[in-house]
Amino acid sequence: MCWNLDQHEVPPLRSFVFVQFRPQATLTIAAITKISAAELDNLQVKDTIIAVNAETISDCQQFVNLITQSANKSLQFCVNRQDSINSVTVTPKSRINDHCIEQVFL
Repeated sequence: MCWNLDQHEVPPLRSFVFVQFRPQATLTIAAITKISAAELDNLQVKDTIIAVNAETISDCQQFVNLITQSANKSLQFCVNRQDSINSVTVTPKSRINDHCIEQVFL
């Protein structure tokens, strides 16, 4: 098959407009480690995090940044739990790992 394109027309691939697809992120808790901050502060599996300190969470990186900047500080989580909106106070914990790097986790 040979394509005969008119030299004066726009090439077919240039006529496409590509828009990066970014699906709406939902932060739903899939598992909770025993004796973790998440368990101790009453987060539950299947909770969906909607906001932290009244700031709507729109993507995972935003959430990670918030947590890593909040070691040992209380955060007010707004979560959807079984179609009911709940407020849960959570305090991310920090520790120094084997490589002397501080890690913050729930």
